[in-house]
Amino acid sequence: MVSIFLANGFETIEATAFIDVMERSGITVQTISVENTNHITSSHNITIKASTVLQELSDEQILESNLFYLPGGPGFKTLNNNQRLLSLLRKANKKGMFIAAICAAPIVLDSAEILDQIKITMYPGMENMIKSNVEFSNQDIVEDKNILTSKGPGTTIDFSLFIAAKFRDDLKIRTVRNEMLA
Repeated sequence: MVSIFLANGFETIEATAFIDVMERSGITVQTISVENTNHITSSHNITIKASTVLQELSDEQILESNLFYLPGGPGFKTLNNNQRLLSLLRKANKKGMFIAAICAAPIVLDSAEILDQIKITMYPGMENMIKSNVEFSNQDIVEDKNILTSKGPGTTIDFSLFIAAKFRDDLKIRTVRNEMLA
């Protein structure tokens, strides 16, 4: 199971394409709202219903995931200000769990203080918001230890397939990619 954390203003494709690719790959996705409701509206006014709300779950239940995923978009600011989420990211990192962030969401990982000495990529022009000692890459997808990062909306499907490949064999990923005509 993988968990995606959603706040109002999430980048639509970065969340929905990730969920779609995971489901096509046979990976269960837990959609977790950090808002007070499970109805979350994207930066493009598309509302989705999260499977649960953060405050309804214990840390132990959330940490049963194999991966945490954070989409970008203006909603990253709400994720970034959620102290419980930052604490969960620190706990997940300490366990060596995969943590993925795309677009502006690496800023949340920085606020959780889990990026020191890590190579990352993110939405171009936002690098000045990272305070940790990181190495920036211009690659679309970067993996360093358990931290997975990607640039933004246009890299979402490749990033999602890259993530799915952490949990499924090559044949399954090739099949999903081919069926999606990617």
